[in-house]
Amino acid sequence: MENKRIVSGSSFGIIMGLNPYKSRINYYRECIGETDDSFVENEKMYWGREFEPLVRKRMEADLGKIKEFGDYENPGAVRINHPTLKGVSVLLDGWAIGSNAKPIVEIKCVGMDKSRDWSNDSVPPYYYAQVQGQMWVTEAYINKHKTIEFLNREIIEVNNFAGKFEGAYFGVLVGGQEFRLIYIKRDSDFIERLETDTRYFLNCVKSKTVPEKQGTDKPEDYYKQPNNTAGIDNCPFTGELLAELFNMNTQLKPLKKRKDELEKEIKDAIGFSVGISGGGYTATWKSPIIKTVDVDYLPKELVNRYMRFNQSAFRKSCPDEFNKYSKEITGSRRFSLKKDK
Repeated sequence: MENKRIVSGSSFGIIMGLNPYKSRINYYRECIGETDDSFVENEKMYWGREFEPLVRKRMEADLGKIKEFGDYENPGAVRINHPTLKGVSVLLDGWAIGSNAKPIVEIKCVGMDKSRDWSNDSVPPYYYAQVQGQMWVTEAYINKHKTIEFLNREIIEVNNFAGKFEGAYFGVLVGGQEFRLIYIKRDSDFIERLETDTRYFLNCVKSKTVPEKQGTDKPEDYYKQPNNTAGIDNCPFTGELLAELFNMNTQLKPLKKRKDELEKEIKDAIGFSVGISGGGYTATWKSPIIKTVDVDYLPKELVNRYMRFNQSAFRKSCPDEFNKYSKEITGSRRFSLKKDK
């Protein structure tokens, strides 16, 4: 297992408990062979890989020449291995050697539904961990070897490297049509924690010791199947927790029943009106007006551009066309209650 790649750029966020899509315990089980870790490319990954050269070219307009390392499908791709930690390596999307700071670059292609995650120069935490880890591993490699190897075995001497990267750039293509260049500064404190967590995780895999729960890890990930013959343990220190949860469940049931009864009475009082007020409170029961587009009436060029039609994405990216082809419909009534100011 020591010679197998265990930790890479995309897994730094997992072992630090920052990835909402995969827990550290599940990744640990993949590494020791308990569960299947086979990789299957989906549609989003395919298009992300296809768009990557175009995004790199767009980044070069701002950063200068970017050297490539290749991707996982390229037989000439070059992974950068940590010089002392076996099993730790990264595959960079590029290194902007044409820039004075010579930062490493990472390319992402995301849908319009992820636009908010990449706004105001912010990035998702697990991608923040990815580039901080890439800087850590690449720094360690260059400081030891004084060279760097690029795609197709092109080797360049790095004699004037300051020892640390100042930061990294994300080139992000949003919805296939909006480019964002986001700079992330080197975070020494974060990298120190990342290195500690990485060493701990590697030791867990080597010794086959289940890592402690952290961050996005859930109890369900740790305790999948009980030992049905083990019986019930006597655990006095959890008595207060058990009592609190039991009492809460006991109180919630009648509260929910009373809540439903109150809402019914108030809705009856509202009737065909849109709301009532009294005693410093206002309750409304309205039908929202929703603007929507009937795809059947859209011009073919717009339909082809949005093969998997998304109302929200279309509205954001083409507001004029949306207003032109949309119609108003009345949604289901929604009940709300607020205290008057």
